[in-house]
Amino acid sequence: MARVLPHDMVDVIDTELPWAKDITHQMNLRANYRAKAREILPGILRLLEEVPEELLVLSSQQRCRLMLAQAALEEALNIARRSLMEFDWPRMNDGSDCVAVIREILAGCPDAAPSQSASELGFIPDERLRRILGIDLGSAERALNAGEWKIAMVLAGSIIEALLLWAIQQHDRSDRQNAMDRTRETKKLSKNLDVDDLTAREWDLHSYTELALVLEEIKERTANVCREARYYRSLIHAAVVERDKEQPSRGKAHSALGAVYSTVEDLQHRHGAAT
Repeated sequence: MARVLPHDMVDVIDTELPWAKDITHQMNLRANYRAKAREILPGILRLLEEVPEELLVLSSQQRCRLMLAQAALEEALNIARRSLMEFDWPRMNDGSDCVAVIREILAGCPDAAPSQSASELGFIPDERLRRILGIDLGSAERALNAGEWKIAMVLAGSIIEALLLWAIQQHDRSDRQNAMDRTRETKKLSKNLDVDDLTAREWDLHSYTELALVLEEIKERTANVCREARYYRSLIHAAVVERDKEQPSRGKAHSALGAVYSTVEDLQHRHGAAT
């Protein structure tokens, strides 16, 4: 089932009740929409209830204002159903329009929430990278819970790649080259990749996995589950899926998320929390 995101709600309010976007300059529109209250408010309130709780990233004050504004609109709707002559768009005690309050609060909420496991990414000093990976992991977990195996696998594979790339980048060029030479000697990698350009197209999850293993960033058990997820990129292309018969499934999706968690555990153990 598709989720109602905070910015979806903002778009709905801007379309159905456009004065709420700029009430200072559009007060005249506010009165014009009184007659539509009975038709518009039920949907607005129903959609608000459908916004996932984890996306309502609010301070205690914002949450109180949101709940008060919602309750005021519900009561106003009851009045409108009895008599439109008695109805008016409700305001807070400070004079703020309740619809505008809800719009403003939702406009500040994210459309994607980080995983609860995101706190375990504290070993990464880069706050932006931590946030992106946390949000991607949250999306992968929700896809898994919703039975969207392909989405879960693709996201999990990309997260593992990003984690292993970060881990490999913590080593200087000499260590990376020595590790590359060892992977070729043991025939774990058949091609000599450029360790000065770790983001080149030739690099993939398999390459990152084998190099990270030699650099002792991950353990053998983690490398094994990462190897199982190495074909995640092929799921993006329908022709490749048909050719390789690599179909997404519940078991593969669970395994891919497991590879993410195992990678995080190894890196957390090796690097500890960022300072």
